[in-house]
Amino acid sequence: MLKQLPSSLSMFSRKELQTLAKQNGIKANIKSDDLQFKLKHLFMLPMDTKMDTKMDIEAISQIVEETTVKPEQQSQVSVELNITHDHTIENCGFGNVPTEIVNKTYKDGRAFSHLIEPWLESNYPLQYIPGCKSYDFIDKNHPEILYDAKTFTKGGCSFCPSNMLGQGRVFDKEKFEEKTKKLIFCIVSNINFPDIKVKFIRGIDLIKLYPTGKIPLKDFIKFFN
Repeated sequence: MLKQLPSSLSMFSRKELQTLAKQNGIKANIKSDDLQFKLKHLFMLPMDTKMDTKMDIEAISQIVEETTVKPEQQSQVSVELNITHDHTIENCGFGNVPTEIVNKTYKDGRAFSHLIEPWLESNYPLQYIPGCKSYDFIDKNHPEILYDAKTFTKGGCSFCPSNMLGQGRVFDKEKFEEKTKKLIFCIVSNINFPDIKVKFIRGIDLIKLYPTGKIPLKDFIKFFN
């Protein structure tokens, strides 16, 4: 991935940044004055990483290597791993819309995702990073540790990068594994909303269980057991 970089990051034009993002599976309307922010997203670096826009490829490679969380570092996470947490979302409504309709709406992963991420920040030691395409949270106590939230619906749960999902898109196993191993996943089930299940699991462990990036519905009980 790093071989696609120009020799100097300061030479990036807006068009080059957009092309680079596309090549690396990121949809972003990148502006040149937002260079550092987007580069951190691109290479999944914590937001407090110190960067210089004149860094060359080797310097960026070194930062990526130093900030890639190793399994031994992930043992310091602030959440409990491989444990299922049960919650009931209370007082959920929308004016005079019947409760059953509201609950049915939030069983749709698209609607559910808008609120579950800030809810997770309020209930777990995570800091939500809105608008980030590579991850959703950083650990409040160990900001180098990155988390990504995925919803387990009646269709199962896909933890592939979104740019690899959908008609005409290609599953890139190498890139998928590279990104997955850098993350801890927060898998949230909304199947029985307002009752939800939350489980944190290392990407390196999840990929061993489901190497294609998909947890089938038939494994719901097994996964959240």
